Amino acid sequence: MVWEQNSTVIAMMTQEVEGEKIKCQRYWPSILGTTTMANERLRLALLRMQQLKGFVVRVMALEDIQTGEVRHISHLNFTAWPDHDTPSHPEDLLTFISYMRHIRRSGPVITHCSAGIGRSGTLICIDVVLGLISQDLEFDISDLVRCMRLQRHGMVQTEGQYVFCYQVVLYVLTHLQAEEQKAQPGLPQ
Repeated sequence: MVWEQNSTVIAMMTQEVEGEKIKCQRYWPSILGTTTMANERLRLALLRMQQLKGFVVRVMALEDIQTGEVRHISHLNFTAWPDHDTPSHPEDLLTFISYMRHIRRSGPVITHCSAGIGRSGTLICIDVVLGLISQDLEFDISDLVRCMRLQRHGMVQTEGQYVFCYQVVLYVLTHLQAEEQKAQPGLPQ
């Protein structure tokens, strides 16, 4: 999928193991400089790894061994999100999304968690709404989630995750309003 879609970013919203349960099988090399075969045609090498606040960045080279073509992939592993729950603060997730958007060069961001609907759906919903806000377009979170659920059943899995979408948007809009008021000192605060 990464190769086919020419994606340069993978957003992994789970840890490999949570509460003694396997949530995601490791599909990347764990040691710098080592490679693993993704399939009979693609080889994956871990080039760099960096721990940031709330997430890990892995830079990998994905090589088509038949043609020799190499593509660089950024694997972003958000670590501050418990399963069936929400992050305690929106700031870490907003930093993650900002970083994700900044480094994306082509193709869609490939997003996954354990089931592919809860944390992944919440991230996608928030990312779409942030894009609409940045373009000063109208949005309706409930309509967006309904549309997402038509494409994949169960997106934004829990009530808490649904509420978190609103909390993050409220946080962003409140901060944008405060910045606007600072830029225009004559307006009442």
